[in-house]
Amino acid sequence: MTEALIEDLREQIAEKDERIRQLLDELGAKQPLPRGLGRFSPREAELLGLLVKRDIVSRETAMVVLYGDRNAPPDDKVIDVYLHHLRKKLALVGMTIEKRSGQGWLLSAADKAIIAAMRDQERRT
Repeated sequence: MTEALIEDLREQIAEKDERIRQLLDELGAKQPLPRGLGRFSPREAELLGLLVKRDIVSRETAMVVLYGDRNAPPDDKVIDVYLHHLRKKLALVGMTIEKRSGQGWLLSAADKAIIAAMRDQERRT
């Protein structure tokens, strides 16, 4: 391979990496979460970000966002584990994650509004 070809491939990889970052942003995985909600692992925070941004989060969407960069992702039951931990932590602040059979999980509009208000309040202080 020539140096020019190697450099061209590096640029293509950088462009693809940027597009992946943009798509993940659109999905909502990197939502800023208010500190008042509690402490979350990085994967829990990404999953909660999805729940805040989207109307409903399917298992497939969660797996793509959390593990799409892996050649061999874990069993999709890992999502259940993260949801269990999130439910326990959110219950401490009076929030719940609802299950829609055959569709996925969601946060109520009221809980999303509370999270948005908490985020806005933290930005102002």
